[in-house]
Amino acid sequence: MKNFSLLTFSLLLFLGSKSSVFCQIQPEDDYKIQTFKGYRCSTDGIIGFSYRRGYVIDVGKQQIWGFDITNIEHEKETRLVHPSTGNSFILGKALYFFTLRPEYGVRDRLFRRANKDGIEINWIWSIGPSIGILKPYYIQYQSLSNYQPFDPKVHDPQNLFWQNQDVLGSGGFFRGFSRIKLEPGIHGKLSFDLEWGNDFENLNSVEAGIMLDVYLHKILIIPQAENKSTYFSIFLCYNLFGQKW
Repeated sequence: MKNFSLLTFSLLLFLGSKSSVFCQIQPEDDYKIQTFKGYRCSTDGIIGFSYRRGYVIDVGKQQIWGFDITNIEHEKETRLVHPSTGNSFILGKALYFFTLRPEYGVRDRLFRRANKDGIEINWIWSIGPSIGILKPYYIQYQSLSNYQPFDPKVHDPQNLFWQNQDVLGSGGFFRGFSRIKLEPGIHGKLSFDLEWGNDFENLNSVEAGIMLDVYLHKILIIPQAENKSTYFSIFLCYNLFGQKW
C-alpha cells in the first residue's frame, strides 16, 4: 500500500511537471490583450482601414472592441475621362459616402494552432452603430467660373457630358468638407479569422465574412439612379502589426 501511494504521488508529480512544460511551450495562451490594425475591402467599396482590440475573457475567447472606416460606392458609378482636359469624373455622382463603424463583439477560437508556426481559426460576431459621412461631390463646369457640387435639379447628366462637353472634370476630393452631413445607422457582422505568427509582436490574420448596414434614410449617391438605405456586403480584411501582451 505504501509503495502504491508512493507510485501514485510520483505519477502525479510527473504529470504536473509535463503539464507545466506543455504550458510553457504554448506562449500564445499566456496573454490578456491582443490588437490588430488592418486594411479591408468589400463588394460595395474600396480599401478601408480597421482596428481591433481583444480582451481575453475565457480560454480561446475574446471580447473585442474596434472600428473600421471605408468608402461605399454606388453600383452604377461610371468614371469618364474628358477628351480634351484628360480629367476624370463620375457620371451623375452627387455624394462621397464614407461610413465609420465602431463595433463590439466576441472572437471565439474554433481550431487551435498545432504549433507556434501553425494557423489558428476563429469566428467573430460584432454589432455597433454605423455613422454615414456624406460629402458633396464637386465637378467643374465649363460654363461656370468655379467648382460646384453636382445638383440633379440644375444639371442634367444626360445632356452635359458629350453633347456640349460642359463638364471639364471632377472638383477634387478636398472640396466640400465644410458641407459634410452625418447619417445614423446600425451594422452587424459575421466572419472567420485565420491567424498566424511565431511570436507576440509579429502576428497577422485574414478575416473574411459578411456585413449588413442599415441607415435611417436612403443615401442619394447618384440621385437619378436607384438608391438604398440597406447595404449588404462581403468583405475581406488583412490584419497586420498584431500584438499580444
